[in-house]
Amino acid sequence: MNKTLRNLLVAAACASMIAFVFKLLAALVNAPGLGEARLTLGAAIGILTFFILHLRGASRRAPPADADARARALAFVCPPDRALVYFVRSGFAGGAVGVDIDVDGKTVVQIKSPRFTCLTLAPGTRTFEAHVGDGRSSLAPASAQMSTRLTAGSVTLLHIAIKRSMLKTMLAFDPWTLDTAKVSLQAAAMCNAMPYFGGAPATRFHNVLAPFGTVLSQPARSGRQ
Repeated sequence: MNKTLRNLLVAAACASMIAFVFKLLAALVNAPGLGEARLTLGAAIGILTFFILHLRGASRRAPPADADARARALAFVCPPDRALVYFVRSGFAGGAVGVDIDVDGKTVVQIKSPRFTCLTLAPGTRTFEAHVGDGRSSLAPASAQMSTRLTAGSVTLLHIAIKRSMLKTMLAFDPWTLDTAKVSLQAAAMCNAMPYFGGAPATRFHNVLAPFGTVLSQPARSGRQ
């Protein structure tokens, strides 16, 4: 069965169930107003259910880092010939849907909330992108993109925020200070970054699980068309 059709059927079932339950409650407590609101409440729950199921379709499990790797990452000590980049997600809302992180066009990790990852990168100009799924769905938040030049020994901390407006929800890279990260990451789990290309490990990346996270030393071509 098509995933979109399946999600629509599940959402419709949830909406119908909510409407039925509120109809029973209205009859039991003699609250006509509650009964009149059942269709609105059911529709709202149905739309929310479809939205969550649609976005979760692109989610996958990122491998967790072990305790030693997490402890080293939280020391925030960068090798002299490398640059450390941390990607962080926080908040309750991000726990259901994973955000993919691209480095130079290659997806290297998917992060749910509250989690973070640490990349050890070669110095130079890098392009980062955060997106949900393929980034083209009208139901997903708009992708976030940024290019920056990393210097040897630097530590960059990027919080992946969700910004909302009347017309659109979008992802954004929100720089954190080191002091903010030291406090906020104490309770966050760490996941290892692993390169992906079409669902399989990429071969054009130099990928080594290093003491500070994942070493990515060679830019790669875009993994998404």
